[in-house]
Amino acid sequence: MSIKSPYNFVPLSENVFRPPWGASISHDVPYEDGLSGVLEVEIEAMNPVFFRDGSPKPADLEPELTKAHQNPRQPEYSQMFQNWVAGRDSPQATSVKGMLRNVLAIASRCAIGPTTDDRRFSIRDLTDPGYRNALRNVRAGWLTLKESNHGKEIGMIEECKGKFAYGKNFLRPTYKELRSFSSRFKKTLKLGEKYGVKWNAKGGFEKKKLVHGSNASLVFAGHVGSRKAEYFFPNDTLSPTGVSEDTVKIFRSVNSKKGKPTENWNYYLNNRQGWKRIPVFFLRNIDGTIASFGLSLMYRMPSKKGIYDALPEEHLQQEDGADMTRAMFGEVGKRESAGRVWPGNFLPMKGNRRVSETTWVTVGSPEASFTNAYFEQFPYNVNSGVVENGKVATWTSHAFQIRGWKRYPVRHDKSVDLSKIPLPGMEKSDVASAFRPWATGSKFKGKIRFHNLHPSEFSALIWAIQLGNAEGSLRHSLGGMKMHGCGSVRITIEKSHSKVYNVHRKPVDLDIPSHLIKFQEDIEKWLAGMLPAEIPGVREMRLMADPNIQTAEQLGYPEPFPTAYRDLKNSKKVLRTYGEQQEFPSAQ
Repeated sequence: MSIKSPYNFVPLSENVFRPPWGASISHDVPYEDGLSGVLEVEIEAMNPVFFRDGSPKPADLEPELTKAHQNPRQPEYSQMFQNWVAGRDSPQATSVKGMLRNVLAIASRCAIGPTTDDRRFSIRDLTDPGYRNALRNVRAGWLTLKESNHGKEIGMIEECKGKFAYGKNFLRPTYKELRSFSSRFKKTLKLGEKYGVKWNAKGGFEKKKLVHGSNASLVFAGHVGSRKAEYFFPNDTLSPTGVSEDTVKIFRSVNSKKGKPTENWNYYLNNRQGWKRIPVFFLRNIDGTIASFGLSLMYRMPSKKGIYDALPEEHLQQEDGADMTRAMFGEVGKRESAGRVWPGNFLPMKGNRRVSETTWVTVGSPEASFTNAYFEQFPYNVNSGVVENGKVATWTSHAFQIRGWKRYPVRHDKSVDLSKIPLPGMEKSDVASAFRPWATGSKFKGKIRFHNLHPSEFSALIWAIQLGNAEGSLRHSLGGMKMHGCGSVRITIEKSHSKVYNVHRKPVDLDIPSHLIKFQEDIEKWLAGMLPAEIPGVREMRLMADPNIQTAEQLGYPEPFPTAYRDLKNSKKVLRTYGEQQEFPSAQ
């Protein structure tokens, strides 16, 4: 059986199209055949839809989030995004803009690099041969942090003379037990004395995680599985080695969750005066410099390569002109430019309702180490989804490439029943999130304004809204909780209320089928005879937008978590493309 997943990927194009008129884009100087105006648009929910507010949730908020609609004068948090001017919840303009931009990027062969952060991830994956090999070279040492002359945080590590040792048969206390003395602690004290470690009982375990002896120090490195042994670090050290600012920065990032230090790292931060040196495990580069370090033996090692290393050269930001999405929607950063397409907030229509009950779910997703899905894997068997040479590309591989644009296939219209999702007792779970979306059939109305669009750009905008389909049989994916089936919407342009003007401010007829044909002709001209339907990325995207495809049983996460992911990695299985899943259903 192949990998079960609520998401899939649209493959990247081999090259990037940059419109020849990109250099002449202007808000002030109109194209001689430029178009401006406003499109009246209706969004209809074909399954429940959820639009999360962007403000932080207070820690003391009651679990029943349906009570979280607050006074506009105190908009600290709301479960739904709220338009305070209209006084009603609404789908955000930014959500609609992102949805259209993603569709247009795939259809017009845009670069993925400008919309992607060049992040680096941390890896702790025992199924990855590269990670296992790195563990063989881990050393122990003492870290000292300080500020450089430029005010940046740097450090140095003094490597322990000799190999660190495990405290065999050393009974390991749990974090809960670390907060009080008990008979178990007395046992650990005796075992410590057995190993020649002098124990200072003043303050207890709560204040002392490390005990200095004459020849070694006992180090508690945090809980990992069912380990019942700790480490002894030799106190004698070699000459110190400097730690760069970037290495320290990566370490801090890895040892933080939602901007806050992890428990182990927070202990040392709060006791900097008591601990001049911090016990760490580390790796060296070939030239002897410090590559990375952590607080446990199997620490999360930062990947040597980042997202940009996984992108084809054509998709990295270039200086030779903007692609279609950057030309139409603008961009931020070094090449900042204003867009010429502006969706507004969409307001709910009378008669809309939310689902009757609050739904509790988990919203987790596979981490970056699950490269069986996120990286291109070749060659693999399209029937079974197993890598034929047994070598799965990972973050430690010599070369790798991301799969493409991540998208969530839509479910059948009116098929999602949120009452079947929660597990018993989910509302009491620490990892659960509550939401109460708009019900199937809810409708929203809004405007998409545009200014001085090239005729080809306007046709591209119409194609993106319609997904290249004049009948409206395909669905966009909008909002949150897509992994649980939410977000399938039908978008309709209301021609009678839309207004399109030429450069002379004269009305222009909005003929939607003609614009769809024009975009196809433009694509065929730009891509040397290839129609949009023949582009692999467009074909995959339109398959995922079709609510009539029978793959609902495959749109979910593997279970049980997390053992299912470990088993998939060990079996060398990959996520087959959505098209392959339709062509070879017997492999499901």
